[in-house]
Amino acid sequence: MPTFFLTHWSLLGFSLLFIGFSIYLRQKNNSKLAILFLCFAAVLLRIFVSKDGFLHEWDERYHALVAKNMLDDFLTPMLYKNPILPYDFKQWASNHIWVHKQPLPLWSMALSLKIFGVSTFAIRIPSIILSTILVPVVYEIGRMMYNRKVAYYAAFLCAIHGLIIEQTGGRVATDHIDIFFLCFIAFAVLTTLKFHASNHIKYLFFTAIFTACAILSKWLPALIVLPIWCLSANVNDRNWKSILVQLLGLSFLIAVLVIPWQLYIHQRWPLEAAWESSYNRLHIFEALGSEKGGPFYHVIKLTIIFGAFIIVPLLWLLWKSITTKNKNLWILSVWIFIPLLFFSFVKTKMQGYLLFTAPAIFVLTAFFTVYLRRINLKDKFKMPVYILILLLFSFPLIYSIDRLKIMENNSQEGQSFKTEYAQYDEKTIIFNEPRSIEAMFYSNCAAVYPYTPSKAYLSKLKADGYRFIIK
Repeated sequence: MPTFFLTHWSLLGFSLLFIGFSIYLRQKNNSKLAILFLCFAAVLLRIFVSKDGFLHEWDERYHALVAKNMLDDFLTPMLYKNPILPYDFKQWASNHIWVHKQPLPLWSMALSLKIFGVSTFAIRIPSIILSTILVPVVYEIGRMMYNRKVAYYAAFLCAIHGLIIEQTGGRVATDHIDIFFLCFIAFAVLTTLKFHASNHIKYLFFTAIFTACAILSKWLPALIVLPIWCLSANVNDRNWKSILVQLLGLSFLIAVLVIPWQLYIHQRWPLEAAWESSYNRLHIFEALGSEKGGPFYHVIKLTIIFGAFIIVPLLWLLWKSITTKNKNLWILSVWIFIPLLFFSFVKTKMQGYLLFTAPAIFVLTAFFTVYLRRINLKDKFKMPVYILILLLFSFPLIYSIDRLKIMENNSQEGQSFKTEYAQYDEKTIIFNEPRSIEAMFYSNCAAVYPYTPSKAYLSKLKADGYRFIIK
């Protein structure tokens, strides 16, 4: 690909051009090409934020280092590959065996590093691919639940969504883990809809695989797929006995795919695995390094991430779900409100916790927009409704522009840091380096630490044949 095409401004310019083509083609009722150009725009926007030349502090640098260390052994996740100094296995940011996260995103990043070489951009390639595929998946979910117009609006919101783009570039906490989780849940919902529309058994297997992938990305909230599966079955008035049998079969397949890794880590590293399991449960009852916020934290975050006026379609959905028997609205309600209710009472708060509800919110926003345009309104109400529709789309666009940080071209930042550390070999230990995790990613050092041990320990390391540098 020509270098010009990958420059900072050309990426942005071409993405805007493709969005324009996409909107034009949609107006001409050419949905396939419209979605194709929307995907082109989406991938360029994701590359745009992924080109900065450094690892981000929370949590990308840790995921990147573990993925790099997996190149030697895909079944042994390690942070400090060579823990020369004593460590506490309970401290996930400085320990040796790293089972702090489920393995699938780490495996994918490690595979990308193996194919493309060790670089920050290679770490982000799997997220770029998955979050781009998410655009046509959201389109297909919207089409199957409603129609092509709703589907396109939903896919458009997905393509330009600020937090999804930002997470793809590893810029904010939980980064690629949340992208994998979001995408595989959406894939599982789509294959659920396809199974109940066609009754083809292959879609049942795909649903199990995608749900298992979501669990192996970010654990049990992925089971939101199961009630969605049940509601989707009821939409088509299927026999409850066959539904129950299929649900049990689906659950069994998911368990078969998920349990082996859990048994493996508990058998091989029982202390670390037991601690991380208890630490995960602790998130429910204690605020562990979370953002400040009470029970309305996630409601407020939704109004930031999806626009201040998203509260209108959410309240409308809640009311309609109670007063009507529209099963598709029930599916959207389950997908959005069960996670919202659960995580509102969880003590640890992070903005990415509800990101996996984004496809449902995109479809809801799109359907609500079409609904408003179709109802017969008195003249005095038409202008406020049109303004509301404009706000429902303009606020996400403004948020996306803000998250892109257009004026910050950081593609060269960190290059000197990489060059400095690339020269060190496996017999070198570096102390007093505040960016120790990044330094180990960019080098082959034996280890890098943000502090210096005692003189006696330094003497021991020297006697063992290590060279050390104190920054």
